[in-house]
Amino acid sequence: MTLLERAREWGKEYDRQWMEKLEKGVERERRASIQRERELVHRMVGRRFGPRTAGQLLPMLARLSNEEDIALVADAVIECETAGEFLRRVRGA
Repeated sequence: MTLLERAREWGKEYDRQWMEKLEKGVERERRASIQRERELVHRMVGRRFGPRTAGQLLPMLARLSNEEDIALVADAVIECETAGEFLRRVRGA
């Protein structure tokens, strides 16, 4: 293998490692963002329906892993009139 070929291989390996680190960082930030969204919705529920309802919501929120599902729960906070209605809607989703 020539020196030029080795340099190209090193460059490819560097690029591969850099992309791997970048992808891990993006995934880590995505998970952190989802956790912040869960915490915000939990806070909203506590303010709107009280700590008991917020506590009942925690296990359901923990199972949600994408922004769209969390947004549906946030919509329910605004659209539902009572804690019971909210919990029924969220459990049914």
